[in-house]
Amino acid sequence: MESIAPPTVVPPFLHNSGDMGEHILKYNWAQNSLGPIHRWPQSLCTTLGIMLHSAFPMFLFWSNELVCFYNDAFRPCLATDGKHPAIGKNGKEVWSEVWPFIGPLIEGVMKTGTPVWFENQVLPFYRNGGMGDIYWTFSYSPAYGDEVKINGVLVTCVETTKIGTERKKIEEIEERSRLAINAAELGTFDLNLLTNEVVASERFAAIFGLAHSISQADYVNTIHPDDLVIREKAYQQAYNTGSLEYEARVIWNDKSLHWIKVKGNIYFDDKGKPLKLLGVVQDISAEKFFSERLEKKVKERTEELETAHQSLLQANSYLQHIINLSPEPMQVLEPVFENGELIDFRYKITNNAYAAYANTTPEKLRGKKVGEVFPGYFQTSSFLNIVRTYQSGITDSWEIHYNLDGLDIYNQMSATKFNDDVIVHFTDFTRLKNLELNLVEKLAELERSNANLEEFAHAASHDLKEPIRKIHIFTSKLKSQLHAQLTETDLENFSKIERASQRMGSLVDDLLDYSHVSQQPHQMEPVNLNEKINRVLEDLELDIQQRSGTIHIDNLPVVTGFRRQLQQLFQNLISNALKYSKSGIPPQIHISASLVNEDGKQYHLIKVADNGIGFDAIYSEKIFQIFSRLHNNSEYSGSGIGLSIVKKIVENHQGRIRAESEEGKGSTFFVYLPVK
Repeated sequence: MESIAPPTVVPPFLHNSGDMGEHILKYNWAQNSLGPIHRWPQSLCTTLGIMLHSAFPMFLFWSNELVCFYNDAFRPCLATDGKHPAIGKNGKEVWSEVWPFIGPLIEGVMKTGTPVWFENQVLPFYRNGGMGDIYWTFSYSPAYGDEVKINGVLVTCVETTKIGTERKKIEEIEERSRLAINAAELGTFDLNLLTNEVVASERFAAIFGLAHSISQADYVNTIHPDDLVIREKAYQQAYNTGSLEYEARVIWNDKSLHWIKVKGNIYFDDKGKPLKLLGVVQDISAEKFFSERLEKKVKERTEELETAHQSLLQANSYLQHIINLSPEPMQVLEPVFENGELIDFRYKITNNAYAAYANTTPEKLRGKKVGEVFPGYFQTSSFLNIVRTYQSGITDSWEIHYNLDGLDIYNQMSATKFNDDVIVHFTDFTRLKNLELNLVEKLAELERSNANLEEFAHAASHDLKEPIRKIHIFTSKLKSQLHAQLTETDLENFSKIERASQRMGSLVDDLLDYSHVSQQPHQMEPVNLNEKINRVLEDLELDIQQRSGTIHIDNLPVVTGFRRQLQQLFQNLISNALKYSKSGIPPQIHISASLVNEDGKQYHLIKVADNGIGFDAIYSEKIFQIFSRLHNNSEYSGSGIGLSIVKKIVENHQGRIRAESEEGKGSTFFVYLPVK
């Protein structure tokens, strides 16, 4: 299909829909059986909206033409040289090499509505310029149209080629294991721990000097009585670790003595109950008899080595004492391999700080597998990153939140390879992290509380304006109607009511202003402060003339902000300066600007200074609190909200404000607005 320009209005389901959304938008649907996008049924748009915004690979066949769609997550499955782009194409054409398999599946889902699912299904697939066998785990589900009719098939899938090939490798490994067992002349057995029945190879029975038997007791009876305790201890340990290993002597029917070595793994059910034991047995008589001959020579060397051993123990004890002094957890781990694969690590050295995580001691941890003590660590970076450090030899450092195995801790971990071991060091910052999370929660609660308070103030102020207006109107009417009958005292009472309602109205207006500035506009813009202050002076012209005030204004900058709020900010500051002027002395107000650096950031500093009554410096913070007043209404009228609004506006601009003053010597307000 030839591409055409996308529509001027992007459909909602294609917003932020990735590369495949762009393909859909640019595709020439006018030449497709589906027609232009704006004519598509809502069911198709909804299905595509879900699919395109999913992080899981999905593919959609739509309509009888089986028109193809897929999302960004599915795109890598098509590789670099293959079927992509397939948007808008017919499904049978796109998937021709696998159509004999998937065609009937799609037809069945379209007809019956019954979904199908396959795991690790191998299919021939064309990509990267050639055909190859690819493993898939996928499901086909019906996709319904607007009239509750199946109109397509939705495919959710994941490529499992790696799993399939690994499974083949496992089968090959198992075959090699069988060959190795035969080559090593090992006997194998499968013991049912619930019934004590044994399924054993012929070589297993021969090593015990018996004919073939299914009774565990028959084999146990051949073990030397002195070695039964060894066997019992090995089984007890195996019930804890899952691994069985021991050596013992067996007595054949001809009274000859033989040595055996037994190794196996115990398998448990979901509740930890042992079900069966799989293992091997080896005749090690030759090795044992040879070792007995060596024992004499070993004994001669033992005394020499004992002295060296004691010295080593003292050195190890000294080292253990030193690392126990560290308050930070530390461990030295040695790798544990199984069939050539690194499956775990074993504790070689730990300190008290680390052992405390397991409520034990370093001595009790020594020699244990980490996975036995903390099985959850296999699911975390504390295992994967240590493996990576061991394999690469590159020192690594990372943060981890470990909330498994009854722990809930935050650590900074580091791993360093040393010879064939890995040294792991922890810095536990759980207490600090919990403090941080608690602080974040408290801040969120405070923000919700503030938002609720502002919403309440806005709603309450709106609801109060109408009753106050009616009080004012009806008081005036009543006063006019009864004027001839009213005494001086009555008239004064009416005046008090009028003044109170006017104050209440002003307070409501101020509350509305405060709630408005709490709701920031969406977009900041360049604002010329010279123009804004000139507009303020026009609004306050009568008040300035009545007080014979003088306003000195230096050249002010253009700042980035909310135009209306900045005008309100300076109107409140200048109004305050006029209101709190000294009796009989004309107010003088000076507004200046400069650039300053504070805490590594650049600000426009706007100063508003006056020669008014001032205030005690101890109130320099209190004056910005809502409803905070330093004077009563008989001296200076006001609601105590004006400076709170000023502070809120400055905070909306990510700025700061402070005030300096002295009683009788005027005030200066310092407004810091960020340079953007």
